[in-house]
Amino acid sequence: HKWRHGCTFRSCALILHLLDPFVKKLLLLSWDISIDCSTMAERTSTEVKVAVTMAPESSSSDADEKDQTFNDESMFKTGNAHGSSSCNDVFREFLESFAILWSLFLAECKKFTWIETKEFLKRRLPPLVWIPLYTFEKFRLDVTAGLVVGCMLVPQAMAYAAVAGLPAQTGLYTAFTPLILYCCLGTSRQMGVGPVALISSLLAQSIPACPRLCTPTLRPANFTLVDPYPACAAKCAAGAALDWNPEYQNMASTVALMVGVIMILLAPVLGWFMNFVPSPVIMGFTTGGGLIIAMGQLKDVMGYPIRKDRLHEGIHDFFAGLGQTHGTTCAMGVSAAVFLFVVRKLTQGRILWWKAAVPPWVKQAALLPWAFGLVVMYTGISANLNLSSRGVATVGAVPPGLPGMSVPRNVGDNIPKLISVTITIVIIGYLESIAVETKFANMFKYQIDPTQESYAQGLANVFAGLTMAYPAVGSFSRSSTNAAYGAKTPMCNFVAAMVVMICLLVLTPYLYHMPKVILASIVIVAALSLVEWDEFAYLFRTNKFEFLIILLTFLLTAFVALEMGIYVSVGVCGFVVLFQATQPKVTVVAHNRIFIYLPGSTSLAQSMNETDAKAVTEVLDSAEGDDALLFCHMEGGLIYAAAGQVRSILTHRLDVLANTRRIRNFVLDLKAMSFSDSTALKALIAILEDLDGRSIRACIVGPPKGLLILMPHARVHKKLRKVELFDDMDELRRSGWLTRDNSAAAA
Repeated sequence: HKWRHGCTFRSCALILHLLDPFVKKLLLLSWDISIDCSTMAERTSTEVKVAVTMAPESSSSDADEKDQTFNDESMFKTGNAHGSSSCNDVFREFLESFAILWSLFLAECKKFTWIETKEFLKRRLPPLVWIPLYTFEKFRLDVTAGLVVGCMLVPQAMAYAAVAGLPAQTGLYTAFTPLILYCCLGTSRQMGVGPVALISSLLAQSIPACPRLCTPTLRPANFTLVDPYPACAAKCAAGAALDWNPEYQNMASTVALMVGVIMILLAPVLGWFMNFVPSPVIMGFTTGGGLIIAMGQLKDVMGYPIRKDRLHEGIHDFFAGLGQTHGTTCAMGVSAAVFLFVVRKLTQGRILWWKAAVPPWVKQAALLPWAFGLVVMYTGISANLNLSSRGVATVGAVPPGLPGMSVPRNVGDNIPKLISVTITIVIIGYLESIAVETKFANMFKYQIDPTQESYAQGLANVFAGLTMAYPAVGSFSRSSTNAAYGAKTPMCNFVAAMVVMICLLVLTPYLYHMPKVILASIVIVAALSLVEWDEFAYLFRTNKFEFLIILLTFLLTAFVALEMGIYVSVGVCGFVVLFQATQPKVTVVAHNRIFIYLPGSTSLAQSMNETDAKAVTEVLDSAEGDDALLFCHMEGGLIYAAAGQVRSILTHRLDVLANTRRIRNFVLDLKAMSFSDSTALKALIAILEDLDGRSIRACIVGPPKGLLILMPHARVHKKLRKVELFDDMDELRRSGWLTRDNSAAAA
């Protein structure tokens, strides 16, 4: 269905569509062949062994017969013995099936047109749309935005790699390959992809391996690499250097590869699935995650260990270790963080927390890559004053060169360990990217394709996994900078990637003296921008249930575990949505008229035509008086989750009416019921049985197909022998069923 509407590549979809039954047939036939042949071989071999075992001592002629028997068995093993004709029949059937599929393939290929293929290529390769319309002015704006974002991205990528527990070059790899892929496949003109703080923190807390290990010569004698996490809890010898754990980096690349594959496979339905993750869950998760990320970077600012997994543990360590603060490191970090925070507020038209009339030129100046300037300035200071000898931690050696291409090791073994964090990154990354893309698409009046975006980000992450990088998603800050500097096409991502490439090829020797505290300051300011306290206050005033959801998500994220917050909250929201969707909506029009609207219902006016509506009125009017009638109209789909509720509603209504009048007739109108499952049908049968026990006659108008199929069965027929069926209300009116005497009807 998707293929026929052009949502996937026609030719590829056609091949898959045709090869799917072919492959299934191949597997089934191969299974049949192996079963038949192995059964024949086992049976023949058993017969031979039994014959040989039971044979008495024989003469030379008997021995010749034995030899002949074993020769026959050998012939069977080579395919020339008993049973070969059966195997040949199976192969013949296989060839005939292949011939039919091949003829269908050729017939469908003739339906291809160049216009359809060209339209598809434009959807799946967006540069074919914007390159013919590209101008020098657009190129100038894209280059300007790309250069600014590239200068922002270099220090950010290195800082986010430190958050993820990875070396600086891994962050630069993540800021290189995915950007080039997104430029070729993305539909958003302003979104900048690459490493972000939240995804980096998720990796650091979820990968079951130690990011760094002691050097081989300085590890304790009893040191062992424990799996799962925390292996890095083992203490190194005093002053020991740490090596990056290659297994940890391998797992990070495996996560990127898994994220990409899931996004590609689920591209047509990923947008629909994300509708089940409400905004309060995302806000609560990002707020808790932002505080966790900022807390995790305080160790590099203060100069002493601070736990980062849970917020309350980090707060305790922060105040407990204030006496161990490293003065120089803290002064550099605080000054850099305050400067970056003021600059960020200026871009929002604020002076710190207060709105002010910020001149346009100031806002434009605030959008410059000040983080890059701080990194250059403090790196120069660190190198000239040799701050590393005074206790200021530096980045150290960064290997130059571009990343190579290789598949991560032990992918199959690592999938069960990493599937949880992968799913979380897919949910958070896709939602964040779609939110960013939608905002700027609405701002600049163009459309994005969510399915193509899933393909683009999926392929970008697949190549990230193959180039020793970790997952990359859309970044709000870099996308805002692209928009502010007038980026017109995804070419801005390519220009930013070229800046990163130059850094990898030329500038890595100069990164040796870069203070880690500057990178930590960049991350802290970016992480605090994720905190949305205003959203908490707004939901508290407007919707108490959504306030509880955002509060639950925040508490679980900040004080239990990052992924726990989103899983539990999405589960609670899904349960609430399912509960509300399956609750029948009841309208009691009069004492004897009840309308039950089930999931999937529209309205009585839309489901009934004019004839049925008139017939309902006439039936109800004719039933007024002693022969009281209870009329029940059901509309929508009766599923198992709502069956019990419907039964309770009708039973309660009958009990209420039994106290005031005697109900003798019951009309159940199911003509507008769109579908029903077996559990729902059993509930209907139970309702009709209850009516029979109350000596109330019952009839069904427009019985569902499932009930008609069950009617001939002896058990069901016995229960419903007194129930009459009518196609519509007009037939019920003309039949005179309501005017019959009860005893006559029973007879």
